[in-house]
Amino acid sequence: MKIAPITLSILLTALTASAGESLTYSDLCDRMVDMQRLATPPVAGEKSGCFSSRDRKSRYDEGTGRYVEWPANHDQKGYVDDKGTMLKLDGPGVVWRIWSAQAKKGNLEFYIDKDADAAGATPTAAFPFIDMIKAPPFSDYPELVHIKAKGNNFFIPIPFNKSIVIRGGKDWGMYYQITYSTFPEGTKVPSFTGTFSESDKAALQKVNDIWGKRGPKMFASETAQVTKKSVSLGAGKEAVIAAFSKPGAITSIVLDRPQMDRKESIKILRELAISITWDDDKKPAVWAPLGDFFGTAAGENLLRTMATGMTTDGYYANWYMPFKKAKIAVRNDGKEKRDLSFTVHTEKVKGNVDQLLRFHCKWHRDDFSGFDKKRHFDDRYPDWPVLKVDGSKGRFCGFMAHMWNPFHIWNREHAAKYEKSPPAVGDSPRGSGVYRFYNLSGSKKFWWGEGDEKFFVDGEKMPSTFGTGSEDYFGYAWGTAQAFDSALQAQPRNGAADEIGKLADRAGPGNVGHISNVRWQIADNVPFQKSFEATVEKYHLNSWPLLNAYCAAWYQEAGKEDYYGPVMPVEERSDYYIPAKLKKNED
Repeated sequence: MKIAPITLSILLTALTASAGESLTYSDLCDRMVDMQRLATPPVAGEKSGCFSSRDRKSRYDEGTGRYVEWPANHDQKGYVDDKGTMLKLDGPGVVWRIWSAQAKKGNLEFYIDKDADAAGATPTAAFPFIDMIKAPPFSDYPELVHIKAKGNNFFIPIPFNKSIVIRGGKDWGMYYQITYSTFPEGTKVPSFTGTFSESDKAALQKVNDIWGKRGPKMFASETAQVTKKSVSLGAGKEAVIAAFSKPGAITSIVLDRPQMDRKESIKILRELAISITWDDDKKPAVWAPLGDFFGTAAGENLLRTMATGMTTDGYYANWYMPFKKAKIAVRNDGKEKRDLSFTVHTEKVKGNVDQLLRFHCKWHRDDFSGFDKKRHFDDRYPDWPVLKVDGSKGRFCGFMAHMWNPFHIWNREHAAKYEKSPPAVGDSPRGSGVYRFYNLSGSKKFWWGEGDEKFFVDGEKMPSTFGTGSEDYFGYAWGTAQAFDSALQAQPRNGAADEIGKLADRAGPGNVGHISNVRWQIADNVPFQKSFEATVEKYHLNSWPLLNAYCAAWYQEAGKEDYYGPVMPVEERSDYYIPAKLKKNED
């Protein structure tokens, strides 16, 4: 399905409008499918974040300047207050996403533009939480409201003008994440009432249809310029796929499905790497192994999201990528020749391309560039680096995570077959965060997925996004080893589950081996004015061995370099997986 691009000059005017801008419900829904908006600089007063049931013992101590109980992990019902408040926020703004590991019959109560604490206050709307997932009118939009691998996902916008309070009634369930955006003061939105007009329903149906038909070239217009290039890449060779010397925007990159053995693709798609250089930059803004760039790792795993995917016909990326000049290259760091065929769609840009942000996408393993590494192993442990941006405006748009996890610590029978490989604290001082974590916190009970995502915007001490576990961020729950995809969240591989809809035994082959997850943030992208950092808690050091790799996507100002790359050696991205050692009496 092709979506006609929004005229960028109109979009820029809307985004830089003075106080008093009015957004209809249809406007808000359009942002759920608007890739072009990601390239517009954030304006003052534009913010995004996430309220969650995180363990609120984790805090930043202003007096000491240190983080306290940072790995705390009791995330079931961490309310904002003793009234069961999940979210309390001033407007104007919109809630984009509500997630829970368990939706039950108790109500979620929504207080919109009213004092929830006033005597006799009643909610604007209240729904049994399970009905918000399984019953009309919400279930009429199955791409927006669904259960994926036991995760309850609700993507219907809930706008508010002055304020919003969300509370959980008795027996509502356990665990929650609520993602939101707030707009500049004076912005007007249609406050949520609990019902939908016919035009609201039409707007939701439009998004549902687009999300359902997600795939390659969906945002390339009929008038797009098409560039095709086939290359036969020898070992150690690089080729330019496309070069553009005039301003424009890439709206689609498609790679015809390569001919390769499914098992060998794990190695091949890491040996091949793509890079994109904008304007007169000295190094690429995009660099990633080929498979990771298209949204999955550990080889070819078929999936479809709105931004990236792999299908039986080809791999695709639908990011909107403006430029004054651009060069796309692909390199083969393997030992065998590879034949590749690309199609690139570009569009004209109306308006000043210098005012637009540039797309960045970088893959790395354990890269602490820009971070205080010493501190991360002290009071900030177990935070692990995903992305650091300094000195630029921009928008964070999510990331793909690849975990190599050779052990299953929940299954005693499985664990008994292997030599134990406990995390080594090495020379960590007795009082360090690493030492405390491994000797005092019972960390060996945790698995790879419990780690909370934390996003710090513009120098925040406490992150405005603080999750409940990385599996929750990616849309599922309870460590369920089921392969699934959706428009913005996917798990195309979890151990033995490597086909969409396939389920592996959680206590057996599930969560063991290669795991790949992706979460793209489009409407709920995280804007920043000067800096951004993303971390995920990683409960086991590499000596466990739990080995993580991340491919982050974001936009930042033109002409400003990021911390990463430009190239990770092939030995750092392929064949680094450490198998668990069987005991001598095991086959």
